Amino acid sequence: MTYALKLNRPERKLLRRVFIDEGHLTFIISDYRSKLNHLNHLRVLNCPMVILTAILPPVSVTELIDVMRISNPVIIRACTARLNIRYIVQRYKAGSSIKVACEIAQRRRIGSERGIFYYWSRDLAEELADALRASGFSNCQYYHSTSDSKDEVTEE
Repeated sequence: MTYALKLNRPERKLLRRVFIDEGHLTFIISDYRSKLNHLNHLRVLNCPMVILTAILPPVSVTELIDVMRISNPVIIRACTARLNIRYIVQRYKAGSSIKVACEIAQRRRIGSERGIFYYWSRDLAEELADALRASGFSNCQYYHSTSDSKDEVTEE
C-alpha cells in the first residue's frame, strides 16, 4: 500500500487504475485469508478500481459492493465461455467417487491435457491424489482451502 501511495502522489500520478482479479474472494474466503479484508483500503488511491470475477452470482453483487465500499459501480456482465475448456459433471454411486475419477482421468489422458477434480472433503481430495499417482499420474497433487499457499501440496 505504501508503494501504491507513492506512485499516486499528486505530483506523480503514475497509478491509473487498480485491477483485482477473483474479486469474489474478498468476502468468500476472507476468514482464512485475512489480508483480503484490507483490499477495500485501496480506494484511498483515488483512481478507478476494476474488480474481475467470473463466478459472482447477481444476488451477491451487493455484498461485493458493500465489502469493497464501492460507490457508483459500473457493472459489466459478459460471456466467459472458453472454447479450450471442457466441464464434466459425473454422477456416481456412493463410495465409488475415487474409482470413477480415476477412470475419467485415464479416459481423458491425451497429450498434455490437464484436469481438475473438485471434492467436498480434504480427505477425499488427498485420497484421490494418492490414487491418481498410483495410476500413473506421477505429478498429481492436491490443494485445499486450509493450505497456506498453492505451494503447499503433497510430495512423495
